[in-house]
Order: sequence, then structure tokens, then C-alpha cells
Amino acid sequence: MGAVSRKAAGERAGYSRGLAGHYFGSKDELLAAMAEAIHDEFNQQRRERLRGTTGLARLMATIEASFERQAVGLVKMRAYIAVLMGAAHKPALAEAVATFNRESATEFGRLIGSAIEAGDIRPDIDARTQALILSAALRGIMAQWVLDPAGVDLARIRSEFIALVERSLVKPQA
Repeated sequence: MGAVSRKAAGERAGYSRGLAGHYFGSKDELLAAMAEAIHDEFNQQRRERLRGTTGLARLMATIEASFERQAVGLVKMRAYIAVLMGAAHKPALAEAVATFNRESATEFGRLIGSAIEAGDIRPDIDARTQALILSAALRGIMAQWVLDPAGVDLARIRSEFIALVERSLVKPQA
């Protein structure tokens, strides 16, 4: 992404050379907007999957939806992960990624809290901490898949990850 100019991005997308520059003050702002659009697409897919679910089932559906992000395509996932990684040294990207991270952790925290209230998850669980762990783990898994799609078996990882979450959070049967 470092070699792409706003001009080249606009041309490649089939727009005039200056259009990207007109709407985005910098390449980082363009990349942040692109990542936000991909993030919004993920969230729409997740919301569709969550319809009619509650408690633990809603949390697990959210996790499963995270593994379906590859359905948006490897190119989009690479772009999204590149923005996430680029945020470490680019302030314009850092602000956007920090917002994504807060939204993700907040949503996972709500889901875990609801599942605790429903009696599906142990009451001793710290929802905020678990939310951060889940969010970070899922992003890390997807980053590994983007870097090595042939070497990362998402279906198997999905199954193991879901089992791990259930063992960690689910209230034992009496």
C-alpha cells in the first residue's frame, strides 16, 4: 500500500486522476475510508447472521461471522489488515483503527454481558477483558490467513476457536 498514490488509486478504480485527491486530503485518509467501508461491510454481514439469536448463541454467531470475513475476498481482507497494521506508525490510520477496536470490544462486551445475564456464561467472567481477548484473537487469526491463505485452515481454526471459547466461558452444567 505504501507505493500506491491517490492518483494511481483513482485511475485504477476508473475515476479521474484527481478525484481521490479531491475527496481525501491524504493517502492515509483514503486508506482509512477504505478500511471503514470494509469494516461496515463486515458489520452488515454480522448483523444479518445475528437475527433471532440471544445470549450465548448471539456471541457464538458473532464469532462465526468473524470467520466468514474471507467471503469479502482476499484482496479486501489484505487491504483491511494492511490498514490495521499500518496504524502503528500512521496517525490518520491509528484513529480509524482505534475506533474499530473500541467498537469491536464494546460489541463483544455487550454480547458477553447479555450471555452472563441469561445464565449462559459464568458470572465470574470479566466481560471487558474477554471482549478484548476475543477481538484481538480474531483479528490475529484473520491476519495470519491473509499472509498465508494456503497454510491457514480457517475451517479447522474456527471449530477449535469456538470450542476454546465455550470451554473458557460457558457455565458448567449442574
